[in-house]
Amino acid sequence: MIRSLYVRVVIIFIAVTIISLMISSLFAFRWFEKDVNRGMSSDLMVDGKKIQQLYESWQPEDLSEFLAQSSSMMRSLHITLMDADGHSMDSGNNERTPPVKKESYAEQVDTILSGSDVVIEESGPNGSPARPIAIGMPLRTADGVYAMFLQPNLKPQREDFRRNNGIFNMTSLLVGSFLILMASRFVVSPLKKMTSATRQIARGDFKVNLHTKRRDEIGELAESIQHMAGELGQLEQMRKDFVSNVSHEMQTPLTSIHGFSQALTISELSDEERIRYASIIETESERLSRLIRNLLKLSSLDSDKHPFQPETYRLDRQLKDVILSLEPIWTGKSITFHLHLQEQVIYADRDQLSQVWTNLIHNALKFSPDGGSIEITMNRERGYTVVAIQDQGEGMAKEDLQRIFERFYKADASRNRYEGSGLGLSIAKKIMDIHEGRIQVESELGEGTIFRVYLKL
Repeated sequence: MIRSLYVRVVIIFIAVTIISLMISSLFAFRWFEKDVNRGMSSDLMVDGKKIQQLYESWQPEDLSEFLAQSSSMMRSLHITLMDADGHSMDSGNNERTPPVKKESYAEQVDTILSGSDVVIEESGPNGSPARPIAIGMPLRTADGVYAMFLQPNLKPQREDFRRNNGIFNMTSLLVGSFLILMASRFVVSPLKKMTSATRQIARGDFKVNLHTKRRDEIGELAESIQHMAGELGQLEQMRKDFVSNVSHEMQTPLTSIHGFSQALTISELSDEERIRYASIIETESERLSRLIRNLLKLSSLDSDKHPFQPETYRLDRQLKDVILSLEPIWTGKSITFHLHLQEQVIYADRDQLSQVWTNLIHNALKFSPDGGSIEITMNRERGYTVVAIQDQGEGMAKEDLQRIFERFYKADASRNRYEGSGLGLSIAKKIMDIHEGRIQVESELGEGTIFRVYLKL
């Protein structure tokens, strides 16, 4: 079994070339025969006239010698003379190609002796049109009038054509095979580089260099592999960052739980201190539990098996219900809501979208100052229902806006100023991707933040 692409390309080229040359030779030979037959009658007539003129000017005594000399001057002709009694005389210049049988001439003799020229034809192969094989014309001699038949000898021409055609075909095959051997290296060489690159990627090394100036399919494949390597490298870095972030987020509450658990074993603690330590352990446990729930939520959303159960319901009512569920937070910070909601029915997964509104409104509450306000508006725009949530918080820098949907990313550099794992916006964006919607964010430092959620109508 031939496994090398290089060998396959060469073999296929040679096979295709041989078949093409065979077919072209067949058509070329047929064209040659057709071209020769097309002008044969007129050429034979011209040769016959020359022989007639030559005899009239020469008046030879030996007719057979005259035929031999005439035939030697016109090597492609076989000359036959026949009289009214059926006697014949041949030039005999070509022993390899016998002339047409004299019986074929007999019925034409009388016509020719009366002074007419005759073209003798035979049917072509496979029902093709008839082709001329000889002509007959009168030759007046001292001994009387003869019917002179001229038959062309095409065998030398055919042999020359076949020989030249064979030399041409063999030269074409050899030169073409040599060139394809060279050209195949040009085709196969980048494929070998791509194979090496994919093995390098399989080993976990994504720093491959396949940039090429080619703009054909191989160039596109090389660029695709290069792009894939870059994407895989980013995914690998994200995986490492994810593991690092998860470890960091889980280590902090675990350290607190471990430390305060040990502190509870000290017998000298007062009841007030024990209650405070137990409260801290409970808070950190809830934080750790919430982190694990969010991780499981993201993992479920990433999988194809996450349940998606859309239904028809009122979006404006859902937003109000979410706001009411967060009442302890906004009443504790004396935050006021300004709602501009219209009655809107949508078809979506109620539980998933509830998670989106909870995460976004909770973020707005968390970053809003005490006594501030949050504005929520809803309208329609180009086939979408658009929900905008605007707060009066600190806002974000431009470099943070590009990364806020990354998992575990926190715009606040301290990571501890606000409670949270940095997964809420990632979950919200993933849910919107499932719903074929999108989230946009606008923010400036000191001027608050606006999240716009686009849901298909």
